[in-house]
Amino acid sequence: MLSEARAVHLHRVQDLLRQYSRPEAGKTLLHLALHCDDQGILEALLNAPGIDATVCDKVALPINGDRPLTVAIKMGHRRYAKIIHDATRTSMRSVQPHEIQIDTQARLGCGGQGAVFKGAFAGQAVAVKISSQGPEALQNEIDAMRKCKSPYLLSLVAVASSCSNAVLAVEFMDGGDLRGYLDKKQRGETLSVEYSALEVAWVIANALADLHHDGLLHRDLKSHNVLLSSTSYIKVADLGLARNDATTMTKGVGTLYWMAPEVQAFGAKYDESADIYSFGVILTELNTLQLPYADVKMTPWLVMAEVTAGKLRPSLRADCPAWLRELATACMANDPTQRPTARTIVRMLQRQCRRLREDPLAAQPTATTTLVKANADLSGTLNASTASTAVLSGGSTQVTNDQQPSFNSALSTASLVVPTINCSGCKAPQSLLSTLCSACAAPTKSAILKLKVLRARLAMAKEHGVDISVPCFACSAPKDAAVDICGECKFTSAASDDDHLRLLVAFFEHASGNEKPSMWMKLPSLVSLTVVCPVCMASQSITDDKCPNCATLALPAAVKLDALLHRIKVSGAAIDATFPCDVCDTKIPITFDVCPDCEEPLPSDVAKIHCLSRRIEIFVAAMQAP
Repeated sequence: MLSEARAVHLHRVQDLLRQYSRPEAGKTLLHLALHCDDQGILEALLNAPGIDATVCDKVALPINGDRPLTVAIKMGHRRYAKIIHDATRTSMRSVQPHEIQIDTQARLGCGGQGAVFKGAFAGQAVAVKISSQGPEALQNEIDAMRKCKSPYLLSLVAVASSCSNAVLAVEFMDGGDLRGYLDKKQRGETLSVEYSALEVAWVIANALADLHHDGLLHRDLKSHNVLLSSTSYIKVADLGLARNDATTMTKGVGTLYWMAPEVQAFGAKYDESADIYSFGVILTELNTLQLPYADVKMTPWLVMAEVTAGKLRPSLRADCPAWLRELATACMANDPTQRPTARTIVRMLQRQCRRLREDPLAAQPTATTTLVKANADLSGTLNASTASTAVLSGGSTQVTNDQQPSFNSALSTASLVVPTINCSGCKAPQSLLSTLCSACAAPTKSAILKLKVLRARLAMAKEHGVDISVPCFACSAPKDAAVDICGECKFTSAASDDDHLRLLVAFFEHASGNEKPSMWMKLPSLVSLTVVCPVCMASQSITDDKCPNCATLALPAAVKLDALLHRIKVSGAAIDATFPCDVCDTKIPITFDVCPDCEEPLPSDVAKIHCLSRRIEIFVAAMQAP
């Protein structure tokens, strides 16, 4: 049986090489197995002799690419990352002090409990932590690193102790810490490797999820304890203060500005939500590049008094991405019970990564992470026999000129809704979509402020008797362009401020060119796969990436999925909106991003839309059959 299994894997590897490998691609077999999402081959390769799981791919010649573990983390594949980490991790060794070489001239850091130097052990570079308080001082960190073995945490390599001292060797991270990286970025220095806010947040959230799963708190999470590497990617470090939760903690542990308000209380009792608060503070650093409260003119103790009272939090930029602002705000809630768990944050970030992959325009310029697995076949059972037939009315309904307001009159009336805005510095007119002034290169206002300006113009146009409507994305009924909720079907679009702004600007530019059709088609049924382009009013399939008539890019897949689910809910049609997990077969709501039972990443929103669309087609066909 073993030989048969090996033969099967051999054939699968050969197929893999034939289908996906090119001589110039530079991918190892492990990299191919990851990109093709084949766990069987991955595990077989990790157990095969001669396979080096630490080899980087060569896709970025002349420099090396990523190790398989880094690729798995960037794909957002927690299970694959754990499999590779468990297969490649070496056990911590207890050694004699002389076996760990220490370069005392290369000090990496120091603190109240000792210092950290660059060193070497068994031929590999390591970071060596030397305690100044005896061997017992490092024992808590050793115990925590032994208990929680995570691909997102710094690995323990060796420990040496004597009667008077203790030495701890951990993996060496050549990129320094996150705080130093952000300082360099703020100064405009050249960076050898760039990390997006989403990449860093993903690793930290997963590190906390693993720590909390094992009953540990970090208790000293800050940007200085997030380390970067050109080969080992991103790791959370310094578990010296980590300990079990659900106990009375020492007041004031951790570094001041990253501490949760409840930690300041006398005899404080707190749990993993204190780490979540610290994570929220790091999110503000990722956005502003500054230390927390760098813009606040108060003494540190007055700052912390305001923080404890719930009156002060680290600031964010005006143009902070909505996902980061919402997450940071939730994590820094004054009430610890209102903060999300690490596992919830992982799911939120997984969904955001998928949205960025499906809508590249929403991605940050430095975002390099894929963090997504977008290929899966979905299957589901349709309960057509119990469905309501009331939603299956016949032909389309036309919205006539009498029902539609005049768009061109609004554009010609005092130019109230022109899609331009003056630069706040040099006053030169700019497109609302510009991020930099074309005249003075100053950054323009954020999308949310531009939307406020545009909606104020729409309100003024309405006061002048000009009502401007756009079709609801869910039901196609005319909807006031200045509001988000549809008055007919009550659908509220989850599109970002950037998407709302992009579509409104495209709408006005298109309308001013007199290319608008005289009518658009209102959907015959809420259970429909047709949507109306909000720019040119032409009908298109919900699966289209852009309007076939005016080429306007479609809304992100997440918004389309919300619209389909809203149609199903309002119509009452019995269309299955769940699917089984590929790994454990658990039936999961289609809105989930990760299986709650086995943590398997679920298909992308694009794949979900195609699955749900097919179910709707089958449902409609079944209901219309004689």
